[in-house]
Amino acid sequence: MANAQPSGDVSQRGPAEYLDPLAPLSSQFQQFKSMLEFVFDDYEEFLKDLTDDILALPPEERFIKSHEVLREHVEDQFGSTDAFAAILPESDPAKLPVFLKQVFDKLLTDVLEGVFFQRNPEDHLILAALFQTLDHGIQRLDEVDDQESKNRIASIILAILSRLQHILADSPESLPDEAIWDTAYGLHYLTTEDSGPDFPNPVAMSPDEVKEHIIEFGAVIAYARLDISLSRGAELAGVSPEEFRAELDRYDVESRFGPNSVEELYEDGLDE
Repeated sequence: MANAQPSGDVSQRGPAEYLDPLAPLSSQFQQFKSMLEFVFDDYEEFLKDLTDDILALPPEERFIKSHEVLREHVEDQFGSTDAFAAILPESDPAKLPVFLKQVFDKLLTDVLEGVFFQRNPEDHLILAALFQTLDHGIQRLDEVDDQESKNRIASIILAILSRLQHILADSPESLPDEAIWDTAYGLHYLTTEDSGPDFPNPVAMSPDEVKEHIIEFGAVIAYARLDISLSRGAELAGVSPEEFRAELDRYDVESRFGPNSVEELYEDGLDE
């Protein structure tokens, strides 16, 4: 998938301690909800009803028709989408993709801190894959011209955001399996929209295979954006260095030299 290359080195940030992978997301959602307070009389009820209706759809509809669910809820609340856009703070449509991409890129950067400092950061890798999917989705949304493609990509983004909202509302100790599946479905539907390598359809995979694919993709993102060795990337992905190099090639990520061992990686991180 495109754009897994780094936008900045995050490996030098923060102490080597456990980082809650959901903490950055919770902070961003709280800021978003604060903005909605100026628009809705009861934004929590609106979000709950919207996400419940989106998540009630089967995946083959959720990742294609979520934009229709959003439009229906907005029209019920405000009469029309134009009326809703008119009262949104700073609602310039041209600025929205840039703003959202900055949000998702920051979430990706923050969650990768846990990947750097944890030896087995499965939740961080899964969230890295999820945020990369959202980040790429926003980019594609800005690039495509026809409305049908925009609607499909918007539905992918809405489906994943609905899952995230549901996860935060439940306050789980670890990511639920639904987050893994929805990331996989999002990747599958999104990669069919562009010219890169297609992510396999989760319908044809077992739960273990879906998780393995998502963690491998998260490890590719971590390798692309962190100063870690190929062997550490392979360790994160749970594959051999040769297999991981093939995954890097598949996603057009260039392999490079790095720390010679996992121990050296952690020593370097702890000494700084």
